[in-house]
Amino acid sequence: MKRIILTFLNLFFLSSLVAQTNCSELFFSEYVEGSSQNKAIEIYNPTSSSIDLSTYTVERFSNGATNSSSGGVTNLSGIIAPGDVFVLTHGDTVGGGGFGAIDPILYSLGDMAAGPYPSPMHMNGNDAITLTNNGLIIDVIGRVGEDPGTAWMCDNGAWWTANHTLIRKKTVLIGDYEALDSFNPTTEW
Repeated sequence: MKRIILTFLNLFFLSSLVAQTNCSELFFSEYVEGSSQNKAIEIYNPTSSSIDLSTYTVERFSNGATNSSSGGVTNLSGIIAPGDVFVLTHGDTVGGGGFGAIDPILYSLGDMAAGPYPSPMHMNGNDAITLTNNGLIIDVIGRVGEDPGTAWMCDNGAWWTANHTLIRKKTVLIGDYEALDSFNPTTEW
């Protein structure tokens, strides 16, 4: 009987540690890869504290690259309140780059606009996007080092990351910090 109680207490303790770990860091909650410059990333704060974004970046690994130097890096700034989101959008409001401009409504929903080319918001469906804190990847969309062609697809062959909006499932409590693992959008999005 004593062994059963100790086993139960150990399981309870371990599950409470996992629950705390699962909600201790920011993660991507929405991905918008639309036509023209209609691009945005939403970052969610699942914690009970406000988080200063000064140590966070969003990085794009372009077309299967293993570093973000050609894809662009955006250093975030501001504060995310507990349970709130922060939205990074494309910054081209006039269409000067030849690819059109971001829709003014989408732009107005943003908390911050990414800088000029190259930036993470120059994504086109086949670029891996990471969220880092102090240089450590805490979430990734796609797979760093892989070029899936036009976009990452689900089992039925439908494109999921090109001209598509992905919303994270409510059951997801932590980001996908495994930048090199396989990416199946249907498991978390």
